[in-house]
Amino acid sequence: MSIPIFVHSKQSFGKLNIPKPQSVTSERRTSFFGSRTSGAGMARNSAFGAFGGAEKMKDPRPLHDKAYVQQCIRQLCEFLSEKGFPGSMSVKSLQSPSTKEFLKIFEFIYCLLDPTFQMPTSKVEEEVPRILKDLGYPFVLSKSSMYSVGAPHTWPQVLGAVVWLIDTVKVGIRTAEYYLNS
Repeated sequence: MSIPIFVHSKQSFGKLNIPKPQSVTSERRTSFFGSRTSGAGMARNSAFGAFGGAEKMKDPRPLHDKAYVQQCIRQLCEFLSEKGFPGSMSVKSLQSPSTKEFLKIFEFIYCLLDPTFQMPTSKVEEEVPRILKDLGYPFVLSKSSMYSVGAPHTWPQVLGAVVWLIDTVKVGIRTAEYYLNS
């Protein structure tokens, strides 16, 4: 068994060889990185997935908890208001936004990181997940989720990505302020 030390873009930069256990009857393995176990056919979560490997991390945030989703919606609404979003957004309208509304919000927030960005008129279902992936968003946001952004089964994951993007913008702003004031 070989375990990648660092994985980036599905390419291993080094491997650590660990001999296989002698017992062939045991299907469960314990990683020496932690107490996580996995067996044949079981899905595995791995910290290496955050670096673009074949395994993807499962989002640990409680995105299906109504109270958590409401907190994220309030955070989004407050951020848009603070930054001067040029539209009318309310907590109510952010319960189930249309794809068009979402794209306006996404473009506005992303433009705080890249003021030259303009949302393309086609293939936005590919562009948004690609941007998030390029920024280092550690979870998968599928292209199909862009077709039904406000749907009850889709909006929590999309909202989670937007809140992550807001946090990324806030870090970028604080970093820029630090260097401007130094």
